[in-house]
Amino acid sequence: MGMRGVDVGYGAWLAKIAAAGTALAIAGAAGAQGLDAHALAAACANPVPTVEDEFRCGLAHYLGKGARADDAEAFRRFMRAAEGGHIEALNNLGQMHLDRASRFHDERKGFALLLQAAEKGYAKAQYSVALLLEEGHAARQDLALARSWYRKAAEQDHPFAQNNLANLLRWGTGGGRDVPEAARLYRRAAERGVPSAAFNLAELYLEGEGVPRDTVEAHLWFTRAAARGDKALKARIFDILGALEERMTDEERKAVANRNAQWRAERPVQNK
Repeated sequence: MGMRGVDVGYGAWLAKIAAAGTALAIAGAAGAQGLDAHALAAACANPVPTVEDEFRCGLAHYLGKGARADDAEAFRRFMRAAEGGHIEALNNLGQMHLDRASRFHDERKGFALLLQAAEKGYAKAQYSVALLLEEGHAARQDLALARSWYRKAAEQDHPFAQNNLANLLRWGTGGGRDVPEAARLYRRAAERGVPSAAFNLAELYLEGEGVPRDTVEAHLWFTRAAARGDKALKARIFDILGALEERMTDEERKAVANRNAQWRAERPVQNK
């Protein structure tokens, strides 16, 4: 195939931001901490708020969950939390500055804040900084530095960073090539449900790059990518699988059917 690999890039990320604000990055914080509307409202009601209360109240106002939706108040609360050393609040301020639909839009400030959070070890910010550096948005393009930040996030098991670092390693972008390491990272990210990583790993199996050529493994990972991917990726994979199945043996088709049945039984597909 000789394709460049499917990237989790700034363009797609920015499109999501344009469609839904930065809630993609910020809403995840509330979910990850298991916070409900009552917990967020309680943070806003505290007359002597802690740094964590300021952060939670910022989430409440940004999401309109437990408090009125108010971007300005969310920004103010995140600012207070960040001044108190809250790294995730610092990240959220950076994300809000990157939102082109926001009154706070300022890509230079956004990048600077994300870089601060990244330097403090926050994996989501490290990934965001790497994206911006790779694609030259809000900062001068620097592929070697992007690779370094992807690696830092990948080492913290950030699945999208693992996929994008694997792409750079696969093609020798920003440094030397290491296709076996790219395959390992694709697999790691694919096992955590990143469809682009599953697609990229399938390509390697199909081409025999960094892994032994294996039609069955290629089919399996293409199928998993399709199960979780968007309509465009599904359509792309449909054509690939059609051509692939024409050259498979009956034994390979049987192996694929058995393995896919086992996978679906163990890890049922969840619709997004």
